[in-house]
Order: sequence, then C-alpha cells, then structure tokens
Amino acid sequence: MAENWMEAATLLQRALDDDPRWGEGLAHLGVCLVHQGRLQEAQQHLLRAARLLPDDVDVYYNLAAVYQRLGEHDKALSCYKEVVLACPEDAAVYGQMAESALRLGRVKDAIVLYSEAVRLRPDDLGSAAALSRIHLEQGDLRQAGEVLRGALAHHPDDVSLNLGLGLILEMQDRHREALAHFRNVVLADDQHEEGYFRLGVCSRACGLSQEAEAFLSRAIKLRPDYAEAWHELGELYRDRGDLELAIAMLEEALNQHCAIEERRRRWAETPDPGPKVHTLNALADCCHAAGDTGRARQLWEESLALVPDQPTVTRALQAVTPQYRRTSLTLD
Repeated sequence: MAENWMEAATLLQRALDDDPRWGEGLAHLGVCLVHQGRLQEAQQHLLRAARLLPDDVDVYYNLAAVYQRLGEHDKALSCYKEVVLACPEDAAVYGQMAESALRLGRVKDAIVLYSEAVRLRPDDLGSAAALSRIHLEQGDLRQAGEVLRGALAHHPDDVSLNLGLGLILEMQDRHREALAHFRNVVLADDQHEEGYFRLGVCSRACGLSQEAEAFLSRAIKLRPDYAEAWHELGELYRDRGDLELAIAMLEEALNQHCAIEERRRRWAETPDPGPKVHTLNALADCCHAAGDTGRARQLWEESLALVPDQPTVTRALQAVTPQYRRTSLTLD
C-alpha cells in the first residue's frame, strides 16, 4: 500500500510540474504525502490547493486533519470552521473541532462542540464518551450521567458506557441503580474483574452480604493481586463481626499493596500512598478490636509515616501508646 501512495505521488508531481496551478492535483498529492507520513509537505500542498479551490470542503477537512496531527490546533479549528459553514450537519467535524479546542484548553468550547456532535449523531460513541469525561472532570456528575444515558439508548450493551454510568451512580450513592449497569458489564464480559468488584461494593452497600462475597471472590479469582477487592472483602467480614477473616483478608490486601508499591518503584514511579493507608487503618482497627494492641499500634504508626495529617488515627494511636512517668528515686 505504501508503494502505491509513493507511485501516485510521483505521477501527481510530474503532472504538477506541467501545471503548478492544478488545484485537484495539489489536493490529491497532499493526501498521498499524508499516507507517507510527510505531514509538513502535505500541509504545504493542501494549503496551496485551498487557495486555488476555496470552495472545496474536502481540501479544508484534510488540511485541518494535518494541522491536528502537527499539533497546530488553532489552525485546525480555522479550517474545520470552513467545513461546518458548508456542511453544518456534519457531526464528525464538530467532534474533531472539540478535540482541538480541548487541546487548546478551551473546555467550554469543547463542551459546546461535543454536545453538537452528539445532537447531530446521538449514536456517536466517541463524542459522548469524551463529553461525559469532561463533565466528570468538572465534577458535574448529573450531566456526565445524562450524556452516558443518552449514549446507552443506542449502545445498551456497551461495556465502557455501562461501567461509566455505574461508577457515576456509585459516586452518587445510588448503589441499587448502579448494580444494573455493573451486571450489564459482566454479562457482556464475564472476565471483567472491575465489573465484579463494583458489583461487590454496591451489593455490600445495599446490605446484600452473600452476593457481595460472591462477586468480590470472583474478582479476586480473576485477578489475585486485586488489592482493593481483598480490602473490600475484609470490610465485608468486619461488617459480619468475623474479625479473624477480616484481618486475614486485609493482611492480604496490604501484601498486595506492598507488592504494587515495589513494582512502581522499580519503574521509577511514585506510588500513591492513599490505598495502602486506607488498608493500614482498616487493619489496625480490626486488630485493635480483636485485642492485638501491639499490631494495631504498629499499623497506625506506619500509616502516619505515610500520611501524617490524620487526626483520627493520631488520637487512636495516642490511646494505645503507653504513657511513661518519671519515677522519683529521692528518699525522705
């Protein structure tokens, strides 16, 4: 295929040597150069074609796409505007414009453009997902959820849409509604460990203890190093009052957090202490409740070493730390 593009480019260049103002030839040559990865040359030929063919929408679209790939998003937007003036119902162009606007930090413009893309083509999965992600990043859970619901009307079995809407509902504490979407995830993909994990979390929140245990166990079977699933299973056993099982599950969660931490250090990454601290504190609470004060103290100390600003943990540690008093050896 690459040889075909090269051959076509050679033939077009010969024709353009005879007629340098052949606009269609310049446009076709630009496309051939794009397929060869020669973007700067393609941009020059397409720009010349646009000047000779000011009403050719395809030339402006291809030129805009080249500017995008070159990272010149302001110029890409200018070219795409010419396209939508001629073709105001082209949903794909609004999506491309939104992408460039986002790269330029123009978030409000990106929302407007993605919204128009979705309005024109409600089954546009890419634009809907991108629009929902922007709303989510801005903390607008309601709008993010509405966008995903609209997309699910056209793609009811899509895993990413169901997972996304389920997560939003979970964040809104609407766990029973979230369960339906997480079920759709695992029905579509029975190897989806996060889907089973989320089913476990929401089942526990709804008081469905046996279902939660089954879902979390399935998540762990699919991914034995799933630290969060081990942790959640530990919390479930703590809810039941089974401290021995709770401690065993949380100890395994802590082991997995330590293994993940070590791998990230080897990859020169800085691990997020949050998940490990969460497990350390839960395990310490269980150990304290089980009467193992020494282990609880050790875990709280480790937690505070990672994240010092934890008033509740500090008070818990102070409550179990022996207070030594000076003994006077003065004799009367």
